[in-house]
Amino acid sequence: MNWNDYPNFSPREFDCKQTGDNKMRPEFMELLQAVRDSWGKPIKINSGYRSPHHSVEKGKDRPGTHTYGIAADIMISGADVASFITLCYSYGVRRFGLQQKGPFTSRFIHIDIGDRLFDLPPSTWSY
Repeated sequence: MNWNDYPNFSPREFDCKQTGDNKMRPEFMELLQAVRDSWGKPIKINSGYRSPHHSVEKGKDRPGTHTYGIAADIMISGADVASFITLCYSYGVRRFGLQQKGPFTSRFIHIDIGDRLFDLPPSTWSY
């Protein structure tokens, strides 16, 4: 993958925090860059790729979308949440996880494209 195609992001932002692996897929990164271009302000990535060996993934019955390089947790809260979800939705994102409780520094939105690649249902959930 050519990271130069995604000028607002660096590979390191998406590296697995426990293994350092990074297998982000171009179709997700193209979408995220398009969202960023429209958003017009920085998008901070909390979690990108996760190795199947990551402790969060090992605790699941089956690997999550992060292990396929088609998901990201984005640090966002407050008034920006609804606008960001609406923007993502306009780009075809149909899967959202919301963590909006607790300290502002731990609030995020998960987005993924599992419905496009793996026939996962469109859904919204909270943590």
